[in-house]
Amino acid sequence: MKNNILLIVLASLLFAACGSESDSGDDDMYTGRELTYNLYQASEYPTHGSVVFKELSNGRVEAIVHLDGTEGESMHPAHLHFGNIETENAAVAANFNDVSAESGGSTTVVNTLTDNSEFTFDDIENFDGSIKIHLSATGDGEKVILAAGNIGANKTTKILQSGRVEVANCTNE
Repeated sequence: MKNNILLIVLASLLFAACGSESDSGDDDMYTGRELTYNLYQASEYPTHGSVVFKELSNGRVEAIVHLDGTEGESMHPAHLHFGNIETENAAVAANFNDVSAESGGSTTVVNTLTDNSEFTFDDIENFDGSIKIHLSATGDGEKVILAAGNIGANKTTKILQSGRVEVANCTNE
């Protein structure tokens, strides 16, 4: 009987120790370095937000998109593009996970770009790029950009008098 009680106590301690390690694991996931860029309304839809780039301890970059003004069950395609938001047919540098209209959020880990170049946190501040969030992946909504913003070397974004930004269409390639 004493052996069974001792075994139960040891098992409980082991599970408690494992639980506390996993709780603190999130803190060890990030280096503490992050950059935030605004995403501005780019169409008649009143949608805006931000993208936060966080450096992961494994050297990769996590991009967290948050939009205000979305609703419903739609999924909105999100891309990192080469060039600023006014660059015509700007090529996609990285596909982000779609933004959920219900939550307004999306998280993507990026370590390489579509041209197979490495993408690190240190690259972001000098990156000639922009973020664009589309209404949909197909049909007429594909050309509608809900929110957009410049990042890195392009961090200044020209805001129109209407409060929106002027955004060029992008390519799907």
